[in-house]
Amino acid sequence: PKGTPPPPVPKGAPPPVPKGAPPPIPKGAPPPPKDDATPLSPKGNPISPRSEEKAKACETCGSKFGILGSAKIHCKNCSKFYCKKCSKKGTNPSAGITKPIYFCNNCFAEVCPEAQK
Repeated sequence: PKGTPPPPVPKGAPPPVPKGAPPPIPKGAPPPPKDDATPLSPKGNPISPRSEEKAKACETCGSKFGILGSAKIHCKNCSKFYCKKCSKKGTNPSAGITKPIYFCNNCFAEVCPEAQK
């Protein structure tokens, strides 16, 4: 019947796992990986907000980023930062990237089919 409380948990037994919840981690087992782990580029380079804070100038031409400087563009392949002049939007279907995203000019030439046209 609806509204019936669940049976009592025997003394010393772990509480029941709610429906849809992950199972409890056994004692001494390593913790599961965090969902908010640092994402990786297709080349396996870490993409972290800290590296964005550290980027002060374009990797190619050296133009400064900032309020009156160049916009900071993150290459989704090599994970470095570039100005708009030194980057292009493209796709990389072999990595599952079908919507145009930013790549540095070098990575664009290397991985984007648009560069082959």
